[in-house]
Amino acid sequence: MKKSLLALLIVLLSATVLFAEVSVGGWGRAIVSPITQDGDADGQDDLEAWAGTSWGGDPRVGFTLSAQSEDGMIGVQADVNVDCTSVGQGDQQKIWAKPNDMFTVVIGRAYEDTLRGNGAFGGFNWIRQYGNAWTGEDFIFARARTDATGSYGSMLILDVEGLHAVASFAGMDLASGDSYDTDLTDDSDGDGDATNDADATVGHTTETMFGNAQYQVGYNIDGVGLVRAQVYSFADESGYYQAAFKLTSVDNLYLDFGVTVPQDSDYTEGGANYDATLNGYMNYGIDGGTIHALAIVSLTDSDYADAEDAEDIGFEVAAGLDYGIGEGLSLCTDVRYNKGATADDGTISGTLGVTKGYSNGKIGVGVQGYNDGDETYFAVPVTLEYWF
Repeated sequence: MKKSLLALLIVLLSATVLFAEVSVGGWGRAIVSPITQDGDADGQDDLEAWAGTSWGGDPRVGFTLSAQSEDGMIGVQADVNVDCTSVGQGDQQKIWAKPNDMFTVVIGRAYEDTLRGNGAFGGFNWIRQYGNAWTGEDFIFARARTDATGSYGSMLILDVEGLHAVASFAGMDLASGDSYDTDLTDDSDGDGDATNDADATVGHTTETMFGNAQYQVGYNIDGVGLVRAQVYSFADESGYYQAAFKLTSVDNLYLDFGVTVPQDSDYTEGGANYDATLNGYMNYGIDGGTIHALAIVSLTDSDYADAEDAEDIGFEVAAGLDYGIGEGLSLCTDVRYNKGATADDGTISGTLGVTKGYSNGKIGVGVQGYNDGDETYFAVPVTLEYWF
């Protein structure tokens, strides 16, 4: 541990000398629910204690170290998570450079959120499991990323006169690369054929790199909105197409909607179980607060419907309110209804919480619950969150 801290100190001092702008930031969220009921999902009905973060992992304790040159043309970013049971990488570990004002080249594990379409509110920011609030990020328009296959890669970004385009390539690391037979005389697997024994991993082929690719483009129509489209591909052809439009011309209104279509919707041949999803999110600012709403309609693939006795559509709707009640206190609430195409009953859920805000964080307490038509689940979460 001492050696690690010394190494980090050396890096920080070196960065201060070499780079004009060095910053340390962070974000984290921890939640505990001393009273939790999960029905009889684990075979018993006792009230239980629960601790973690919104998505169910360990409490998130994250830090970001970043630096860039004085002219802003090259930089580095490293996100680190010091969670309760592990120390590991955060969202991004990347080096970037700008050959000119229009282009940015990125190598590493990187995210790019300029065109992203989210709808995060209410239970999504508390315990998603007990608010049945898993929808919030990327469902309208997915962020560009180089870690889509769980590894890292490269990214090229173009910005010019309202146009923003990204080409992102994932899965380029050696550790998860393609396997090859390096010795055509050694029958290592004993099948009588020495030419088909993969005995080395030497990186992905160029074909695989272009197979795990994401191409997205957006154009900002001044005074109207942002139109965008993308192709999100995987080497196994399980990707999808997205198109979306964000309205920016109405004061206090945020409106974003789009469509997602799978690249392979032939369910009988291993494709997706839906033909398309229609997705929308809006929020509207009112005096002292914000009203939220989202809706998703999933059009079921006909072969999947026949095989699983599914409905023609599945859908999810939600509405929420954030409202300041004075003295730094805010009310957070939402209600959601979700019915999948194969579900006999829909799930209704809700979150009600109160938070106390500070300059760089907040503390909150609430109650969450949902009923799936059979069992009732609930939690009483206490949340702590910081950012700097």
